Amino acid sequence: MSKLTVHLVNVIKLLSLQHDNLKNISDKVVKLQFLSVFKAITNFGAVSDNVEDKISKYWLGKSVEEVIDEADVLFSQGKYLDVYELLNRLKFCNNVEVQWRIGRALFKLSCQNSINEEVRNEMIHEAYEIIMASLNTVEDSAKVHKWAAIIIDRKNGMRGLEHRVKNSEIVKNHLIKSCELDPNDVTAQYLLGRWCYEMSNITWFQRIISKLLYGDPPQSSFEEAHKYLSRAEDLHPRFYLQNTYLLGKTCLKLGQYYRAKHYFGVVGNLPVHNDYERHCAADAKKLLKRLDKYSLEKSALFYEYPFGTNE
Repeated sequence: MSKLTVHLVNVIKLLSLQHDNLKNISDKVVKLQFLSVFKAITNFGAVSDNVEDKISKYWLGKSVEEVIDEADVLFSQGKYLDVYELLNRLKFCNNVEVQWRIGRALFKLSCQNSINEEVRNEMIHEAYEIIMASLNTVEDSAKVHKWAAIIIDRKNGMRGLEHRVKNSEIVKNHLIKSCELDPNDVTAQYLLGRWCYEMSNITWFQRIISKLLYGDPPQSSFEEAHKYLSRAEDLHPRFYLQNTYLLGKTCLKLGQYYRAKHYFGVVGNLPVHNDYERHCAADAKKLLKRLDKYSLEKSALFYEYPFGTNE
């Protein structure tokens, strides 16, 4: 190992030791960006699998699999910065299981209100670069395609409506691929259903304006949205308030009023975890009142005989 490499390693270790004194998430992220310079100078990403394994064990004292397991535990506890700090040391090992998890952690961090806009943009940009590198490495990872869809949509949404519209078909394709590779991923099914609902809910006037300004938005249907949202509900009933709420709204669009009433009633009994879910629950309550005339009595569940009782 060259003197320059040794020096860089010592600097990184120093930064790691000092990270407890950093005052906020923004400072930590800036310090961690030093690893990018380390890669560029030492060509860290070009090591062989054997050397890669030795370096990871030397640097962390654990195997990559052990690090991933630890990161998953931290993620389940909502400690997204800790996940990033842990996995970022293996960022350049060309392991897609590490890379998509880094992208996921960065996305979750970017959603926190304490993050300023500049740092949020940097996080999403870094997540985008990592997930695109993963896509260039493998094509058959459901997780990579799912998080590619999420991160690409967020990145383009931050750039403006024009970029989001122009890249929305790419987002759908990644979600479809994710669902094909893992039909039991309830989150991917929900996201695809939501995408179809949003595209179907665009009015003809909005489509005209969009065509003039940005180009034709993609086409979908409420039937397609219902397919994926109901699939998510079947896989894991009531797993996600927003899925049940959106399934109710889709049934409403399709004229399935009794089903819509059922789903809106379910939403009212589910716990809420954030402001958006509170909004969904409140809206479901209002829509439920509008559907009071659709009773779920026995007569509503069967077709009436087309003949009079005296015939």
